[in-house]
Amino acid sequence: MAIIFLEKKQRQRYLVIALVGIIVLVPVLVWRVFLKPPEAGPPPIIAQPPKIEIDYEILKNPDLQELQTLEAIEPFENGIGRENPFTLPNQP
Repeated sequence: MAIIFLEKKQRQRYLVIALVGIIVLVPVLVWRVFLKPPEAGPPPIIAQPPKIEIDYEILKNPDLQELQTLEAIEPFENGIGRENPFTLPNQP
């Protein structure tokens, strides 16, 4: 029985060492990744957006020149459609 007791004590010692290591390692990693001030270096290169060029020559196409504008749609003569548009035409 004494062997089991010593094994549990040794296992507990390893767990304590691992826990202390994690407790020390996590703040160090958090500081290095998130809280450390950036190193002074050359400023980042900002790329210029590409220049957009529109080709208006396509509008001179003869097929497009033949297009005509639509005429205005006139309203109904009496100004109103059916009284209840959701009923069928032959129902009151």
